[in-house]
Amino acid sequence: MGTHSGVLSGRELGGYRLLHQVGAGGAGVVYLAQRTDRPAELFAVKVIAPSSGDPHDTLRPRFLREAAAAKRLRHPRILPVLAVGEADYVLYMVLPFMPGGTLATRVGAFPRGMPLARVVTALGQLAEALDYAHSRGIVHRDIKPTNILLDADGALSLADFGIARVFADLSASQPGTPTTLTATGQVLGTPQYMAPEQVRSGPVGPAADIYALGVVLYQMVTGAPPFAAETPMALAMKQATEPPPPLRLQRPDLPVPAEAAILRALAKRPEDRFSSAGALLRAFAAGVDGQWDASLASMPDSADTRPASALVRPIPLATTVQDLSPRGLRAATTRPISSPWVGWGRAGATILLTLVLATMGYLGVTRLMGSLGKTATTALAPVFQPDQVYDYHDYALTQAKSNPGYGPGYTFTVALKSLSVSSADGGMSLIIEVDNFDHTYTADFALRTLANVSLVDDAGHRYVASVSTPNEVLVAPGQKVTAVVRFPALRPGVRSLDLTFNTDHQALEPRCARLLPTGTVTAC
Repeated sequence: MGTHSGVLSGRELGGYRLLHQVGAGGAGVVYLAQRTDRPAELFAVKVIAPSSGDPHDTLRPRFLREAAAAKRLRHPRILPVLAVGEADYVLYMVLPFMPGGTLATRVGAFPRGMPLARVVTALGQLAEALDYAHSRGIVHRDIKPTNILLDADGALSLADFGIARVFADLSASQPGTPTTLTATGQVLGTPQYMAPEQVRSGPVGPAADIYALGVVLYQMVTGAPPFAAETPMALAMKQATEPPPPLRLQRPDLPVPAEAAILRALAKRPEDRFSSAGALLRAFAAGVDGQWDASLASMPDSADTRPASALVRPIPLATTVQDLSPRGLRAATTRPISSPWVGWGRAGATILLTLVLATMGYLGVTRLMGSLGKTATTALAPVFQPDQVYDYHDYALTQAKSNPGYGPGYTFTVALKSLSVSSADGGMSLIIEVDNFDHTYTADFALRTLANVSLVDDAGHRYVASVSTPNEVLVAPGQKVTAVVRFPALRPGVRSLDLTFNTDHQALEPRCARLLPTGTVTAC
């Protein structure tokens, strides 16, 4: 199947006019579309058209499988199928338009890993959707960040059941529906997120989705999936044979129990993983709080699934001090084993205990002083103030790029002019400028959904844009347009604001810029 970028732009399918391509994958090409009778309503239309490399007769049952599987699922965290049809040998499926983009966009804004509290929230939404699908007898088989979409509020929805394996009959009215639609020698899925049994073309059940969710969780925590390779085959072999790299080497603030939860989800054998996505969520959430979930107590000791750091349980401090006491040392000398402490006696043990306690005291004081120093430094950091205008000197939010939906040479830049905080209501006004350098194409810069622009402060609070003036920018060739985006009231004491920004309904690469009250911009 070819991507046929832009081929169907402007065409009408079943009462929907296709605007331009916004995504592509193994299950089809996705276009932004509008209702012909209500142009203000936007949708996503996935299409599959025949090509010389993949006959339409082969694609048709797979596409209809996706529609049938998705129609069975009615859950707020699963993207619903609104309509399915066929016109002039083009199969299409109408879906809600998700203006927040994909989880890949959100993860990309945090190259060193997302804040752990946000990871728990995202995992909770995905686990809820996945457990629901499994309860209905459907395995997704291709869970990855690009198949996880965000709505205007940043909530996640699981999409694209295009290669879902239905291990129960689709319905009583469709007897004989095949349960596998793979070509000879072909493995369906994405190697970066495929479970070992999926790589080996073995039986695939819900445990494969748990593995893929574990890979996504690993990526949210560290900023990258556990495995990388030059070829898909080499990548798949790593999934099947190599243990994942320890997470705490990349994310030192990750508690050991949380790391253990992720690594159990990535166990090579399906039976060694969690029994459900909800069980993974509970173990990981407890681990983020530094607690060991009961399910981790029965972790298998197979060395090929986890590094040793995941199997080490923390030893309570009181136990350590008690074992080093003179009484404890005397008791140890009575055991018939060789010990380096034999012969030290009470005096030596007392000296050792004193050194240990002194070291602990020194470390405690050092940590306390460091914390106080950090608090004092933070208190002096500048914060955003009411009745102030912060000039950001035309910072380029989106560089000039080519839009594949309109052809080469379609370029423009969106620059950040300033941010002001009102003294009356505390609301924020973000001023941006769209500069269309190209002299052939009109710049379609849609702001009416307002989901393309959001602010997150240093405490993790998200501000959703409420209005923009104008609410849609269509920049003529060679022109500039200034737009003002309004946000709700700013909370007091904010030291930084992460601006997540994109244009043209995710057709261009997203940008994330950290705004500081000093009038400077840094990377998120």
